[in-house]
Amino acid sequence: MLPQSFTVITGNSVRLLAEVSQDFFPKEVRFYATYKASVDSLKFPQKANIEKYLGTVARPPYELIADLTGIPDQDECALYFILETLDSSGKVYRTVPSLKKDLVLDRHEGVSSKIFECGHTRRPMRIDGDLDDWKNADSISFLNAGNTITARVQWDDGYLYFGITVYDNTIIHPYAKSGYLTENKDLWPGMPDSGNFVPLWLSDEIEIFFDTDHSHGYFRTLKHMHFLVGAGNAYYGRKYDRKKGISEMWGKTALCSVRIWDKPSRYTVEIAFPWAELEIKPEKGLIMGFDLFNKDYMFANGPSTSKSWSGVEYTNYNNPSEWANIELTGSPVPPWFAIVLGTGMAVGLVLLGFAWKRTRQESGQNAPRNELIVKNVEEYIKANFSDPELSVSKAAGVSGVSAKYAGGLYKTYKKMSINQYLNNMRLEKAKDLLRTTDKNITEITFEVGYASPDYFTKVFKAAEGMVPSEYRLKTGKTAKSL
Repeated sequence: MLPQSFTVITGNSVRLLAEVSQDFFPKEVRFYATYKASVDSLKFPQKANIEKYLGTVARPPYELIADLTGIPDQDECALYFILETLDSSGKVYRTVPSLKKDLVLDRHEGVSSKIFECGHTRRPMRIDGDLDDWKNADSISFLNAGNTITARVQWDDGYLYFGITVYDNTIIHPYAKSGYLTENKDLWPGMPDSGNFVPLWLSDEIEIFFDTDHSHGYFRTLKHMHFLVGAGNAYYGRKYDRKKGISEMWGKTALCSVRIWDKPSRYTVEIAFPWAELEIKPEKGLIMGFDLFNKDYMFANGPSTSKSWSGVEYTNYNNPSEWANIELTGSPVPPWFAIVLGTGMAVGLVLLGFAWKRTRQESGQNAPRNELIVKNVEEYIKANFSDPELSVSKAAGVSGVSAKYAGGLYKTYKKMSINQYLNNMRLEKAKDLLRTTDKNITEITFEVGYASPDYFTKVFKAAEGMVPSEYRLKTGKTAKSL
């Protein structure tokens, strides 16, 4: 017996049982798993899907406790199991499901703690790809190999707006079509293609995911919406429910514009999603599941890299339980506020005093959120300290706050600056490499994120009272030539 459809596997082992007829006694039964590869690379240099041998059983009840340790987490319709039976004559019978089982392999506990704060705007945003209206908008940033992705967001009563920049040295968009791809009817195994389907994911692209009922379930429903935008200004949206057998397009009334720029090479995306499309009434405090995904190709039909803001692996990015969140915050400044400020200094001072008290109160109320921002900063630095271009802005961007705000919070909670934490992280890693490897100083410099050996040596001596080579000799490790 294989796992039933819509089963969630949360551990590293699963029980597989081959059901054979009473009059058939196979010599052995072999078990295999097919799954989506961690590296999203079509045709080059690795297959998009991998078949893995799990084990062989040579006697009844033909049961195997399969080890799934080497298989990355998988979203629905990516993982399935295959049986091979070998009869007494040596003939092999292979049993492949006619339809892939809707299985999820998810060993990651909980959902992403990241929250993208979305401020309110009084002025409708222009959707032209120029990104002229986003100076005061909340933002997030993340890296995908050589790409840097920055997204900004705002909302009003009519729309949810996004302004996205993807810095990309090689922008691949092999399809001539642009605008909404009305013939891109969603499909999955067993369902016919429309005949004019454009595989937008074979170009450089961004994808936006919404969990509009904030359920964070393992399987997508019609409340889980997905919008794909290619660098060549082609786009479409989809939503589906495999349990109910429903697949629909959506986002046809969304406004979208994409532009490609030089110096530096990048493409920009502006989108306005009508709240009517999202089937939500907007209000301050509304939280939805959300994620932003980027795919980047080195060249057409070549290898690609994929990354999402939440940090979920490409193999599991269609799993809503792994997505982060977006929260509507802020409200228009009331007209009376400006009038009162103009009535005199005394009133202004009273208002400032009130604002100071309110800030202190809100700081206490927002303690869990502030702690989350501090945690996100540290997690981002731990994952990216080797990047010489890592900045406070990037670390703050994962929580959708400014560098100044994150820096102030971090110093309040940790009694040090974010840059001090980053430097400590790099130095501890450098000391570990000096003690445990024979890598030379130059190699260690770049591995831990410093831009030059001279600067690394200067920082190291200031912190440890000796240069790296002296530290290595003191710890008794022999190094390669410098």
